[in-house]
Amino acid sequence: MNGEAVKDSRDLARRIAAIAPGTPAKFGVLRNGQEKSISLTLGRLPRTAAEAEEQKAPREPPVLGLTLAPAGTIAGAGAQGVVITEIDPGGHAAESGLQTGDVILDVGRRTVNTPADVRRLADEARAQSKRSVLLRIKRGDMVVFAAVPIG
Repeated sequence: MNGEAVKDSRDLARRIAAIAPGTPAKFGVLRNGQEKSISLTLGRLPRTAAEAEEQKAPREPPVLGLTLAPAGTIAGAGAQGVVITEIDPGGHAAESGLQTGDVILDVGRRTVNTPADVRRLADEARAQSKRSVLLRIKRGDMVVFAAVPIG
C-alpha cells in the first residue's frame, strides 16, 4: 500500500484506518497471477445500515429544501416515489412537517419517481405563479398531505 509492503489483512486494515477519508491511495495487488496497481480515494465506512443505503443512492441538488433519492434505491421505502433523505432545517419544507424517511408519491396530484420529477413539477408550479405545491406523502403505513411553499 502506497509503496510499502503489507504483512496481512490486519496490517492493511490498520493502515487504512490511519488515513483520513478522501485521501488518495495506491495498492499493488496480485490478480490471476499478474501484478496490478490500483489507485483509489478512501471513503468512510457507514455507521448504520440506513447510512450505507444513503451512500448508495444517487445524490441530486436539493429541491424545495429537500435532498431526495428514488424510493427503489432505499431499503424498505418501496418502489414508488422519492424518499426524503435530508431536510434543510431553515427551509420551507421543514416548516411543513415533512420528515426524513417520508416518501413523496405525488406533487400536485402527479406521480413522481425521481428527484428530477419533483424539481420539474415544482418549477412548473412556480412558472404558474403558484405559492405552494401539494405533496402526497407515505409515512410508515399512513398517507398524509403537506403543502410546501415554493417561494
